[in-house]
Amino acid sequence: MAYEYNITKSVAFAEIDDNRAGKIMTASISDAVIDEFSRENIDSIFISYTSLRAFELVPMLGDKLQCEITTSKHALAWHMLRLSRINDKHSDKEKLFKN
Repeated sequence: MAYEYNITKSVAFAEIDDNRAGKIMTASISDAVIDEFSRENIDSIFISYTSLRAFELVPMLGDKLQCEITTSKHALAWHMLRLSRINDKHSDKEKLFKN
């Protein structure tokens, strides 16, 4: 099965120090995502960088921007659960965890 994705926009904090990136506040992450993507016609947003504390922002950002949102931690947690044969469904964790 082949998938085709069009990446229309990429945004970065450009922080190369993992310790400093881990200190970026969730409010700053939320503001950046909303500022950069609220005027875009997009289907999904992937927040990638394991040090960013964005996991808990997924439901709120998805509701606000009316698109699918996931993060690298979010996807990793889902994948680890499935590999462990744990198929819990969590309606508060965005579409990925509802399946």
